[in-house]
Amino acid sequence: MTKKKHLYEVDLMRCFFMFGVVLNHVASTFAAALGNKATPAGRFLVSTHLILHFPRFGFMFITVLVLFLGYWGRPEKQNWPVFWKKRYIGSGISYLFWNGLFLAFLLLTSGSFSWNKWLTGWLEAISKGNQFYFYYIFLMFQLYLIFPLVLKLFELFKKHLNLLLALSSIGYLSQVLLSGRQP
Repeated sequence: MTKKKHLYEVDLMRCFFMFGVVLNHVASTFAAALGNKATPAGRFLVSTHLILHFPRFGFMFITVLVLFLGYWGRPEKQNWPVFWKKRYIGSGISYLFWNGLFLAFLLLTSGSFSWNKWLTGWLEAISKGNQFYFYYIFLMFQLYLIFPLVLKLFELFKKHLNLLLALSSIGYLSQVLLSGRQP
């Protein structure tokens, strides 16, 4: 098995996206502290804040890119039970622990802690990925689950990637139109 070349460009992109995450959180903190958003500065901050959400798409792209580079065309690495065990244990333990700790801290500081509240809140948080910015990890768990199928899909369509891109775009746009959101 030949070792793949390290892509320093990916490291640079990760740094760029990390900076974007920090910038997004700083802007969110300022917007929350601003209170009256009717001022010119407030309107500017609110109107430009959405632009700062680029890191979530960037990190998703980088994650999928690195997975594809590591597994595409390498059937010797495609032992999916081992892949899932490594991914879910490696990320899952931290996901469960930090969701529980942050929720306990939130309930304790609000003065409303009870084991029942903590357990129901924790089960909801880990099953939906909707607390403490852990949606990204929750989304990654879903990607890990379907990654072998996605890899197989790309293998089947490797001579027709433009068709796959077109079908993907149609699927995305139909989802957007049906949900009533802006693309």
